[in-house]
Formats: sequence, C-alpha cells, structure tokens
Amino acid sequence: MRVLSLLALSAVLAFGQHTISGSGTIAGDSTSNLATWPTLSAGSSGSFFVSDGTSLRLVGSNGVPIETRKWDGKITTKQHVDATAKLITAKELAPPGYIELAKSLGMKAPTEDEAELLKLIYQHGWKVYDFDKVDDYLCRQAASMKANTRWVWKPMRDKDEKAFAAVGGVEWRETVGMGYVYGQVYDKRVPMAILETAKCVMEDMESAVFLVSDFAVVKPDPFLAVSTPGLLQAGKIFIVARWDEPGFQEEPVTPGPLARK
Repeated sequence: MRVLSLLALSAVLAFGQHTISGSGTIAGDSTSNLATWPTLSAGSSGSFFVSDGTSLRLVGSNGVPIETRKWDGKITTKQHVDATAKLITAKELAPPGYIELAKSLGMKAPTEDEAELLKLIYQHGWKVYDFDKVDDYLCRQAASMKANTRWVWKPMRDKDEKAFAAVGGVEWRETVGMGYVYGQVYDKRVPMAILETAKCVMEDMESAVFLVSDFAVVKPDPFLAVSTPGLLQAGKIFIVARWDEPGFQEEPVTPGPLARK
C-alpha cells in the first residue's frame, strides 16, 4: 500500500451497530483509509476490547477488518466448495442417553449443545461445509473483485445479534475456526428455503444462533451457519447451507431434502 500520510488519530468510529472510540494512527491510500488502533473501547452499546494492532478499513464512517492474506491469483469455484460439504455420519453422534446423562451431571454447553445440534443435522440429512474451505472460497472471491476487506459473519436476526453481544470476545475479532463476527444484522434477502431450514432448527433448539456470511463492499454467495451461545464461546459453528445471490425465492444449493426426519 502506498502511504500518502501518517498522523495521530483520535476519533469515534461506527463498527456494526456499535460505536467505538480510540486513538491510533491512520494511513491514507488511493482507495480508502487504514486505521490501526492500539486499543478500542465501546460507546454506550456495551464494552469490548480488540487486541493491540488491530487494523480496520474505513468505509465511510464504518470500520471493517482488512484482508491481510496474499492472493495467488487462483479461483476456487462454488462447485469446488460444494463438493467439500459432508453428511454427518452416525458414528459422529453422541451415543444414546448421552445428552440426558450430561444434563443429569449438570454439564452445560458446548458439550450438550454440540451433541444436540449434530443429532439435528443428521436427522435432517443436511451437509456441513468445512470452515477452511468456505474461508478460502470467500477470500478468493473477494480478492478477484479487488476487495480489500475480509468476509464476515453477520447475525441473521436481532435475537442473534443480542446473543453475540452477550458472549464476550466473539464480536469484532477473529476466532480460529469461525472467523469474524460483525455486529450488524444481515440486511439482504434470504430465500424462503433457508428460512425453513432455520425454522427446523429453532423447533428443536430454541437457543440456536444463526449467521450469514457477507462482505462490506462486494456481493458474495451467502452461507448459513448455526451455533449456540455456548458453542460460540468455544469457537464452534456449523455451516449448513449456501445459496446464490440474495433473493426471496431462490432455491439454495444446500440443504437437500429432509431425508431422515
């Protein structure tokens, strides 16, 4: 990046639905501004901390994580990423009586949540995407569009955003195996089939939290992930569907028919 200027910065910045303030340095280039904040503190919406040296790309008054990974010019297609989605097998499930026994011992999420969610995914015959493959696909998709921001997860509902805010250390930073969670509710169209998938989950797990992948500056093919507050703290999500371009009636690539229910 060609740096045109470097100066001390003290400002208030919108990040998702929250307002953050702090001081650091800002470097100007030909496309946008890159702010590096030694510390960040929340405004009235709550408290959180982002590690030293966090860099945010300023898009208007919004801050989004920058993409620091190098692109090799190769493209991963949606067919490639779809091919990596796998069915949950019976041997991956907790044995009969496991959940009840865990509850009787007072064990809480994520152990109990993971067992219940895996069982639910298995019963519906949904395929689960590998996070690293999805990350690679979306990273390359953004790079091919000359975007310099990372893809992020956005809460699908207000309820999901509140769940993220209540789980410390999830929003605003990268979590291994999960990526970034951006505290702004997904505002694009979600196909009816995806809403039906979410409803199926909610009928059996009221604590479920839903995420949709998105970029700040490009239009990617969205993915749907499901988790719970307990699993979020453990950095665990399950990516169960992908669809082409946001729309109300578009059929998703996955999940398939509810074969096992």
